[in-house]
Amino acid sequence: PPNADVFVNWGQMLRLGTFAGLRGLATFAVSAIAIAMCQVSGPYTAESVVIIYRVLMPFGATAPALAYAQAIMLGNAMGKKEGSEIKYSLKLGGFNLLIDRVLWVTIFLCILPVLTEFLTSLPDVRAEVARAAPMVGVMLALRGIDEFLARGVLTPLAKQLLIAVTSLVSVYAVSVPLMTWLIYTYHVDAVWIFGTVTLGMFIQSVVYVSRMACLDIDLEIEKSAERTALNTESHETREDYEETVSETGNGRVHRPSIGDQSPD
Repeated sequence: PPNADVFVNWGQMLRLGTFAGLRGLATFAVSAIAIAMCQVSGPYTAESVVIIYRVLMPFGATAPALAYAQAIMLGNAMGKKEGSEIKYSLKLGGFNLLIDRVLWVTIFLCILPVLTEFLTSLPDVRAEVARAAPMVGVMLALRGIDEFLARGVLTPLAKQLLIAVTSLVSVYAVSVPLMTWLIYTYHVDAVWIFGTVTLGMFIQSVVYVSRMACLDIDLEIEKSAERTALNTESHETREDYEETVSETGNGRVHRPSIGDQSPD
């Protein structure tokens, strides 16, 4: 599991960064598709969606930071192999997440009408943004929960496959097809468009929370110890190989001939 040494372990940093980038790319793809298809929904829907996303962007900055802090704290607790430390880190992280989401959702809902006044002068666009605001607030809360559970809890527990499958299914098998169908069939407004994205995030939250409810702390400690032992053994083997290569020179490993071998 990641711990404080993750910042000097470039291999682990690369894996975590790649995973985070793929999740971010999936979210960006849904946003781009939604904005492009909104041209079909109505004359004001596309502009409403763009305004909401422009206001929403800065509010997602704290979720990855909070998740990575939780990952480091959980990794350190796993290293101590104490169930009480792990439970404490999860409770503390959950409390921090609650405060973070309540704070940012409240600020977003308060600041959105004010910024909408500056970003557009069309009354219909302002009205559509106001109607979509509660749904976007729910989406913002679920986004933080998904980010926290995926990066901060399940990734240190080596549940990346579960996260990847859940993300792909919720985004590309549920949100995008449903959004496309609603836009081209019923020409829905921004409320329904953000509702489809919220549905995908809700599915992720249900899967992650369900997995957390079935979590066996003692079993996860044993699995973590096994992974640590395998990583240590692999690292020592690689160091021995590199030392042998450096001693023989020219990148060649010395293999004794038959005459060099003793009868034993």
